Amino acid sequence: MNSTSSVPVFYSTLDEAPLGHVFIDAFVHQVKELFRIEHTEFLGRPKSEAFASEEFKTYAASKAGEHTFVYFPWLNTLVKTVLAEDYFSLITNRNQDLITKEEQLKLRDFNVAILGLSVGSPTHVRGESFHARNHAF
Repeated sequence: MNSTSSVPVFYSTLDEAPLGHVFIDAFVHQVKELFRIEHTEFLGRPKSEAFASEEFKTYAASKAGEHTFVYFPWLNTLVKTVLAEDYFSLITNRNQDLITKEEQLKLRDFNVAILGLSVGSPTHVRGESFHARNHAF
């Protein structure tokens, strides 16, 4: 694999990933945040109380195998993270009072193009385009 690649690589297991990388386990923290999103009965109560509850223990056990590994070659970093749908819930949760879940899903599949002129070089036009779903992991 080209270590200067600018595209993340996804792995199902740690054994598939390259050796000698920096490892970040974001999964544990993400499961806690997902629990708080999905179990609103714990809002306003101390996090320590929520995470000590039987509900959390059951929830965490149900999520235990629901992760993926994302390798960022340009950083030589491997991140253990939740699956795509859970990741989408995490990154869109703060918008829930501004935009509906249906609107979020519509925007998730929306293509965006940005065109602009470079300052000092009016003959140079730069275009960027990306598909939002391809950037969620």
